[in-house]
Amino acid sequence: MTAARAPAMRSTAHHFTLAFLTGASSPPELLSRFFSAHDPRIIEHGPPWAAERLPFVGREFRGRNGKGKSGETCDDYFDLLGENLALEVQDSELPAANGLAVDADVGVVLVRCRAWLAHAHTERRWEERFVMVLSEFDERGATFGLLEIWADNLSAWEAATERKSP
Repeated sequence: MTAARAPAMRSTAHHFTLAFLTGASSPPELLSRFFSAHDPRIIEHGPPWAAERLPFVGREFRGRNGKGKSGETCDDYFDLLGENLALEVQDSELPAANGLAVDADVGVVLVRCRAWLAHAHTERRWEERFVMVLSEFDERGATFGLLEIWADNLSAWEAATERKSP
């Protein structure tokens, strides 16, 4: 059974990644189409002190709006991300479906990504390479329950810092 769902997990992860990176789907669409309806979670890993300038980093977002505490839902994660960062990715930088690492036995898909990010307030840009791990897939591999992101929080922190004139 687990090996049979590997292609579906790969397809789900690939379509989610493309929709997320290109902005082809709104956050509510991403959440309703790709995340499990029961207890979806997002964690962008990083040090707790980074939350001062990067409020989407270093904590768990759980559930959907109306089903969790305000400021702590998966919808809130996407809102905070959009309020703070702009993402730009070229077609040549989009991961290919065969470039995703799938472990159907464990129920995990790993996606390596590359994009240009800009801080919304300072407009400072940087090239980012980050990893997304999608896990807790349903039996069909059609939805997942947990999205974890590992990114270069120091570059994002630096971009969020206003430069002072000499």
